[in-house]
Amino acid sequence: MYDPSLGRFTTIDPWAEKYNYQSPYLYAGNNPIRFTDYMGLGKEDEVKVNEIANNDDGSITVNETNINTEKNSTYTTDSEGNTYRHDKTTTTTTNASTTIDKDGNIVEDKTTSSTTSSSETVTYREERKTGTSDQVIDHYAGTTKTDPVPVSSGNSPGIAATNISNNFDEYKGLVNDISQLQQKIADANQLVNERSRTFNDNGPDPAGGYKGGQGIMIIKDTEIVIPRATKQLKEKNKQLNKLIHSP
Repeated sequence: MYDPSLGRFTTIDPWAEKYNYQSPYLYAGNNPIRFTDYMGLGKEDEVKVNEIANNDDGSITVNETNINTEKNSTYTTDSEGNTYRHDKTTTTTTNASTTIDKDGNIVEDKTTSSTTSSSETVTYREERKTGTSDQVIDHYAGTTKTDPVPVSSGNSPGIAATNISNNFDEYKGLVNDISQLQQKIADANQLVNERSRTFNDNGPDPAGGYKGGQGIMIIKDTEIVIPRATKQLKEKNKQLNKLIHSP
């Protein structure tokens, strides 16, 4: 259980036995930049959306890659009583290309393919007695790797494309908001470049100056507009990423 007031976990991971190669108090394998754990059921790689292309007929094509990495550790003992630790990493890569029509429906021209590869590192565990204490030393014994092997292919839609299709109106609204905010920031920056000078107080200027009082630089406006729009843009992008990458 996570306590936000402390910024810490107060109990061990209930799935700790599955991840016995790491601390039971870690979140997302102690790598929250790469991994996510939405439901507390184990770390997973986020969907990597490589491209969302707008087609001439109003449809969009979503090309995505999902890389899932699983790690497991096991121990074996040989006939002489020596203990070996086997750390195995299995990586499954799924590529999907999915087309969604202008109404948000997934059409049939979609392809999905998956490959899997693995590597296993073996460590020999040596136990030594030094005086009154015991010491355990792990010695690297070797690593074996397998090349990617196709495991499946078909016409299932990608995860990101499914999320977009199921929330198509929200997706279109976010994309439209993001486009408008990007344009607003670009216009404001252009205005700064063109009119970054002080206007006099002889009357309103066609370019946007102010009448009366001390001359005011048009850049003062953009000092408010640009940060505000940038903050809104960041929030909209965050909402869009959450929509696309939700499990």
